[in-house]
Amino acid sequence: MQIYFFTNKNIESTRTGALTGFVFPHERGIAFEIDHLFVSAGLSNGGDVSTIKKANTKSDNCKDWILEYFSDNEPDTVSCDPGTFYKRIYRPGSSPLAGCPSPSVLYDEAMNSAYIALKLLLQKLEELFETIEPTEQNKKCYGHKVREVLLLACMEVESGWKAVLDENEYVVNGSFSTKDYVKLKTPMLLDGYTVALNKALE
Repeated sequence: MQIYFFTNKNIESTRTGALTGFVFPHERGIAFEIDHLFVSAGLSNGGDVSTIKKANTKSDNCKDWILEYFSDNEPDTVSCDPGTFYKRIYRPGSSPLAGCPSPSVLYDEAMNSAYIALKLLLQKLEELFETIEPTEQNKKCYGHKVREVLLLACMEVESGWKAVLDENEYVVNGSFSTKDYVKLKTPMLLDGYTVALNKALE
């Protein structure tokens, strides 16, 4: 069975199903074909499984159906089956699938540690903003405090990625590098996240 991770580029249409007749209010999803059905589920904030009969579409295969309904012509393919459990990976807002343990049960200590690290990092960022106001005019400002926050952020991200790879028994050839970390993009949907300042602060 071929599994696809896709981006819903037709979300304005699929949110209500007005044009497609198929309701899918999620920006990201997973899809596969089984028993003459195309199956999809939202990943942005969790979501129920939706199905549509293959005969009711113009598509011969799942990849064509993703293009037809969601306008994503380059979905990512993965080799795992639906419901595969990756250790130490959790999508905020998602509900665990049947048979999969809750991440809070397995990784309570790790989640608390990550929360504390994030809190400390944000505190340092707030302290930095007390000196350098986060405005358009100050984008070119630089100094040792800025460097300190950037280095800490990079180290925390790398530490988190390394922990996920280690937990899933990933075999590294030498030391970890971006060639290893990039392999987390698809299972963790890393390209679906954005970071931005509150508009009131811009």
